[in-house]
Amino acid sequence: MSTHAFMNIENPYRSLGLRSLNPRPIDIVKAVETGFTLSNIKAIARYCLLEDNSKSVESLVSRSTVDRLKRAPTKRVSKETSENLYAAWKVAVETRKIYADDVEKSKYFLNKPHPMLDGKSPLQLALSSSAGADMVVDLLKRTRAGFAV
Repeated sequence: MSTHAFMNIENPYRSLGLRSLNPRPIDIVKAVETGFTLSNIKAIARYCLLEDNSKSVESLVSRSTVDRLKRAPTKRVSKETSENLYAAWKVAVETRKIYADDVEKSKYFLNKPHPMLDGKSPLQLALSSSAGADMVVDLLKRTRAGFAV
């Protein structure tokens, strides 16, 4: 993916369906509780996976979910699915901070299995649960503090 295409999402909150560069926390909570649309999921996939294709979307939600949302574009995924997507998004935001928006380094980190994450990729672990996302964020904090990870 070109850096230019990646930069189309200057505001990471836009992928969550929010317009503000600095939304109120309650607005984020409401977006997650309401559930994300297919359009949001595609934007989250671009932000998290740094790619823009159907395979990226299907690594975040099942193919059947994508098919269901395509048939009814105004439909939304469940709160639980939105929470998992938000957790992955949050990890991507932290990763982008650590790697100063370097697309390739962020993509590599997010998708490569990591020994400190029981051999799972950071994105995979973040999608599994909020506890998994917290574990990845803690790993990123260790990196920022200068610890070897």
